[in-house]
Amino acid sequence: MRNVSLSALLACSAALYGQANFAEAQEQPLSEEADASEDLRLSTVQVEGFRSSLEEALETKRDADSILDGISSEGIGRFPDLNLGESLQRVTGVQIERGERRRAEIAVRGLPRKFSLVRVNNQAMASPDLNNAFSFGVFESSIFSGADVIKSPTAAMDDGGLSGIVNMKTARALDFTENNLSVGAGLSYEDLPEETYPGFNLKGNYLFSENFGATFALGFSSPDFKRNQNQITDYDPDDNDIQVADDFRYQSTSSSGDRISMAGGLEYRASPELTLGLNGVFAEYDQTSVRDTLRIRNCDDTAGDIVGDTAITSTHSDCRFEAGSRIREDFDSTWAITGDAEWVNDDWRATGIIHYTEGEHDGSLFEVRSRYNDAPASVSVNTGGGDPDDFAINITGLDVNAVDTWGSANDDSELRFFPEGANRENEDTELALQFDLERQLNFGLLDAVQVGVKYRDREQMSFDTSGSDDDIDETRVGDDVFRQSDVDDFSFLVPDAGQVLNAILPLDTTEEINAEGFVLDADVDDFFNTTQDIWATYAMAKFDSENLSNAWPVRARGNVGLRYVRTERTTESVSVIEDPSGDIIEDLSTSFDFEHVLPSANLILDLRDDLLFRVSYSETISRPNPNDFKSSREVELDFDTVGGVDVLEEVEVDNGNPELEPFESDAIDISLEWYNREGSAITVAYFYKEVSGAIQERFSCPTSIAGLENIITGTLSLGPGGNPEEDCFDDAGVQYTVVDTVNSDGSFDLNGFEIGLLQNFDFLPAPWNGFGVQANYTYIDAGETIDEDGELAPVEEISEDTVNLIGYYETDRWGARLAYNYRSEYFTGVGRGTNDGDRTVDARGQVDFSANLNVTDQLSLGFEAFNLTDEPVFEYDGVEERLRNYANEGRTFVVSARYDF
Repeated sequence: MRNVSLSALLACSAALYGQANFAEAQEQPLSEEADASEDLRLSTVQVEGFRSSLEEALETKRDADSILDGISSEGIGRFPDLNLGESLQRVTGVQIERGERRRAEIAVRGLPRKFSLVRVNNQAMASPDLNNAFSFGVFESSIFSGADVIKSPTAAMDDGGLSGIVNMKTARALDFTENNLSVGAGLSYEDLPEETYPGFNLKGNYLFSENFGATFALGFSSPDFKRNQNQITDYDPDDNDIQVADDFRYQSTSSSGDRISMAGGLEYRASPELTLGLNGVFAEYDQTSVRDTLRIRNCDDTAGDIVGDTAITSTHSDCRFEAGSRIREDFDSTWAITGDAEWVNDDWRATGIIHYTEGEHDGSLFEVRSRYNDAPASVSVNTGGGDPDDFAINITGLDVNAVDTWGSANDDSELRFFPEGANRENEDTELALQFDLERQLNFGLLDAVQVGVKYRDREQMSFDTSGSDDDIDETRVGDDVFRQSDVDDFSFLVPDAGQVLNAILPLDTTEEINAEGFVLDADVDDFFNTTQDIWATYAMAKFDSENLSNAWPVRARGNVGLRYVRTERTTESVSVIEDPSGDIIEDLSTSFDFEHVLPSANLILDLRDDLLFRVSYSETISRPNPNDFKSSREVELDFDTVGGVDVLEEVEVDNGNPELEPFESDAIDISLEWYNREGSAITVAYFYKEVSGAIQERFSCPTSIAGLENIITGTLSLGPGGNPEEDCFDDAGVQYTVVDTVNSDGSFDLNGFEIGLLQNFDFLPAPWNGFGVQANYTYIDAGETIDEDGELAPVEEISEDTVNLIGYYETDRWGARLAYNYRSEYFTGVGRGTNDGDRTVDARGQVDFSANLNVTDQLSLGFEAFNLTDEPVFEYDGVEERLRNYANEGRTFVVSARYDF
């Protein structure tokens, strides 16, 4: 795999520094309170223990001028959670999707993962993967001092967070008043693969003077984990319309790699009014995954025991057996560097920021399978009937652990090679320039006025150079490439993809090869390069009734503002006409622009010193994935031979749509927060969103198609049926199927509520004063959205109920915490099989435990255990009796030590 560029390493090593977080700083009064805030800022980065971290996050929530929740310092972990996403799942309203490679993508408040806007110190953090949500699994969470999930934005914040803004925070150098250095090391044990891997982190700061300092953080680990799966990916009806399993497999995926993250900053107070900062964040994750699969399909099926319309047991004969392994290498990196200058006096605050971020993904994939058609075996299957622990496949008449079954001794078996996606490249870059100006007024109700401008130059590129199996000489592959694999207690042989690669490469060929060594088969229709110039300006007024000479019964404060955003988008891609005589490829380039005016308002009523009522309104957008709005076109020509002559019979046209507009949302948020005691709170919140602009596929029959004039005879028109999917013909009677993507005209609503509780018991006598509890519950009524076929469907990936329950006990000497996270079932899409069942992931609860012991003032020891009850993931197809996927990752245990110098 490719290493990070030298320029990126030099930039980050020279400038891994903490940025001034203007959106936070702007909430502080200007002059004397800016100086007085030093002690508060110090506390945010010197948090120690469970209780202090929870209280720090609570203070951030209480002081904010919008609705947010977050985690702070030790809340991310002494030796951190498995990744940052695991830490964020404990935040009210956040749901995590781990995936087989522990990508740790998160969803906020009832919308899919792609609608969350991710920021570091309130600036963009480029995503390594353009086609999926942001992967928090790329980060070692120990480099961050905290993270906020902002649920109601202000006009001063970047647009794009339709569901919320996740802002990861790093420390600033002048947050400290003395030098610090902390070194941590840990050892993790994964009980499923029975593997142990190391990790360490280093954090500290150095003050050259009281006005100049540096801070740094480094985290490293070598995750090595495994995921076992029992799968049934298709059900087919028999003659009695009973759904019978038709494609089932045992599958095991082992993942290993190195993950490194760095952050740091320089900060210089040039004068009492002027502060300069330079910061950077860097993360790199180089991961190799090996997936072993025994797959059985294309059988003659006979139903056995039946529940409803599903066969729980069945027998199968004349099946296709496939034993294979797939090796996948993924290199993900992301980094950001930011320079800022802040000038502040009694009346004015001016901030300028220059920011650059870059994300990159390189991936390769190779798969080899040994296929045995119509194998002389009898297969009996038990799907479990809703209890996946009872899932079982019994094979008689065929030894899947014998080389003679899969190797050269069997003339009926064959090796098949799949060098798909052999070189995938994504790149995401952004350069941003920002200037903000605030004037303190204290004029009646008006407290301050803030304005700002921002320019963002964002470029995203994706390119695939897949390989083909041309010129692969399978005679170079011997029977020694087979190895043993297992899923739980079931074992089978597979051809090892790594050994096969060593045997077949280099190819003996004169054809052009790609970077992975295979005959080049570029997927040019998957290429795109898009540039977005985003211009934004805003004006925001802050108000506070305390400025009035006649005091109101309750204090009213907050902000109201408008943000204007204009996007100029240029998309470059290709048109591919798949002709038997050779593909016809043409470049396509399209420009498109759109603009939005986004109002927002946040009102805070201090009903009492300890009771806050908040209400907010905001309009937000979320730009579509570049893979959706690429300007590509794929045209497939289908010919029929008539009298020895090839005659064009059908044309399929798949269009990209470079004029897709953003999703839009109108949102209302209401919360009531009772801070009943210092470090404690009881909160409730209600939220409502109306989302429009969903993307759907559309069949159309235009009279003409630019670029296809030489293919279309005359014009296109609808036939008597009037259905553009089936009745679109040209004057020669050739059928055309034209598909593109559009923004739907409809909208969907979602609403829900949150309840949060944080209580410490320090008012009780010892030893009871060491106890504390944190709990939150989120209910989401997501309703239905419009799917890509234009039909109503449940919103994907969203659980109706989410629960976090954390209990802890802590003294100056030691502490322990037990955490439970639960999310109810959620919809993931429509099944592939003929039954068209809703694919649903069952409800799941996970228990984690952590403890620490302060041996001395400098030395502390830690222990963590994740997924203590070994909870699996269970996915079914329509009804619980129809197993689709049963996956288990096992438990993870971590022991660690930290020394503070």
